[in-house]
Amino acid sequence: MQPQRQLKPRQHKVVHPFTKFWFRQYHISDTVRDLADILNGKVLKLEGSQYRKKNGHVLINWGSTQPLPGCDLNKPENVAVAVSKRGTFRVLQAAGVPIPQWTENPQEALSWNGKVVGRDSDNGRGGQGITIYKRGENLRPHLFYSSYFKKRREFRIHVFKDKVIFEQEKLKKKGEENADKYIRSHDRGWCFAFKHLADEPVPDNVRTAARMAVAAIGLDFGAVDIGWNPDNGACVFEVNTAPGLEESSLLAYTDAIRELQ
Repeated sequence: MQPQRQLKPRQHKVVHPFTKFWFRQYHISDTVRDLADILNGKVLKLEGSQYRKKNGHVLINWGSTQPLPGCDLNKPENVAVAVSKRGTFRVLQAAGVPIPQWTENPQEALSWNGKVVGRDSDNGRGGQGITIYKRGENLRPHLFYSSYFKKRREFRIHVFKDKVIFEQEKLKKKGEENADKYIRSHDRGWCFAFKHLADEPVPDNVRTAARMAVAAIGLDFGAVDIGWNPDNGACVFEVNTAPGLEESSLLAYTDAIRELQ
């Protein structure tokens, strides 16, 4: 009779929560880190990632134009259109989305009524590479030109899967006396606000233009910067594919992403 084999005590296997959401970022981003933390997700390495997509993963691209096999939300080729100012204007113009007049021909720009915006960068941020010219003023050579849209209000409308999930308006920072009246960026005295919108709602045509812009570029989500005045309605300036998020806007995106499950 052979001796009985001694069985080792069964080891308790630790089961880790399944990671469903994976994020690609175009640079190190606090927003992406916060999204991943809240959603029990993971962020791919900027360099040398060995990630291979598995069944059940949702791969979310936050502003990168680099190839990303298996990307589920915001394919890089569509992000590349949004990153390019001229690429954005071409696509939106063809789709009938309201945008400023624009041209690469300075003589054409001189024929417009009103101020002209000279642009030296195709992907500048925060008003970089922009020169404002008064009507009839001689234009220096620029990469391209757009007409200045006289806005009473300026919004950032966040669209996710054709649904508006969050709304913000650019307002002057408290105590800011020298805010740039033409370029409403953070560095020029402006900030995003939203609590006042309950009493001063976003016009419907602004929401419509935002949804149209995201759809026209082929994006799954985007934060659309839009000017508005009561005479001319809405005018789309750009679509952001890697918006910075804080608190309420961050929760709006996490709720939208969770609905994908």
